[in-house]
Amino acid sequence: MWTIPKPRYGSRGQGEITVNIGGVRVALCGDVLKRYPESRLAQLAKLAKCSSAQNEPLLASLCDDFDLGRGEFYFDRDPDAFRCIVDGYYAGQIHIRGGICPVCFVEELHFWKMEQGALDECCKSYLSEKEGELREIAGKVKAILEDAELERGATSGAGSYQRFQSFLWRLIEKPDSSLGARLVAVASFLFVLLSAAVMCAGTLPELQVSVGEDGGPGEARPRAEHPALEAMETACMSWFTAEYLLRLASSPDKWRFALSFLNLVDLVAIAPFYLVLALTYLGTASVLELARAQQAVQAHRGLGHCGWRQLFAQAIQQRPTELTDKLEATGVGWAATST
Repeated sequence: MWTIPKPRYGSRGQGEITVNIGGVRVALCGDVLKRYPESRLAQLAKLAKCSSAQNEPLLASLCDDFDLGRGEFYFDRDPDAFRCIVDGYYAGQIHIRGGICPVCFVEELHFWKMEQGALDECCKSYLSEKEGELREIAGKVKAILEDAELERGATSGAGSYQRFQSFLWRLIEKPDSSLGARLVAVASFLFVLLSAAVMCAGTLPELQVSVGEDGGPGEARPRAEHPALEAMETACMSWFTAEYLLRLASSPDKWRFALSFLNLVDLVAIAPFYLVLALTYLGTASVLELARAQQAVQAHRGLGHCGWRQLFAQAIQQRPTELTDKLEATGVGWAATST
């Protein structure tokens, strides 16, 4: 057991109060408690100085019980967490000791009316990491509950279309739900790699072909991707398009799906390919200009795979500043290579 400092019941110091936290008695100096004047203990010490019958209702609102004759105030709280908080009054910063649940400690801070800004910097980072882990766990639990709700809806009086919709949603969006879903996820990932490889290979002059008519003297003929690369690119975009449409068709909430940020990114990544085809058919732009416009959006296509989309969302939540810096650097690289 511990005491900070050892209580003196016979001759109490000026402004000193004794608190009993879960059976552990601690004597506290009122001057030290003034470090955080808005805290529960500081308010208690201020009222204890001028104890009277009028102050008893206020004292009762600040503690679980009290004995004015002994000058002792009782709290049914965690003594280990309280020790960390008391150290903050003496040291100026609160440090979370090992073995204390961070969620419970935040509740203790709120009870004692202490701000999280009083925590040591290392403890602030520790709490942020734990809060992120808890949000991730909560998201997984929510996803499991949604899957269970879809499963119940698909098996309890639902028609064949609803059952097929639920099956298709799990097949495309839940890689861990079945062997078929894993195979679909692997296939999507392979198409992502193939699309990236085609994008890189299309920039090599050895794999480009000349298009259009001969230019004037000293002018080089325009060059475009090799037809074989275009065929592979078309196959990749056909897979991404089919995947997006199937996900949209099987989504339980189509408006929410369509307006989701990452799904909008998927749509923006797919749409330019068909814009290029339309402009080529209409003959409103040169092949070279269309190829450059298409290359400007090819880097987004990796987000078409559900696993890449989840990693991207986690990166935004956990490291927003670092991700912004990296995206800025990537944007400068794109601008340099496209000119």
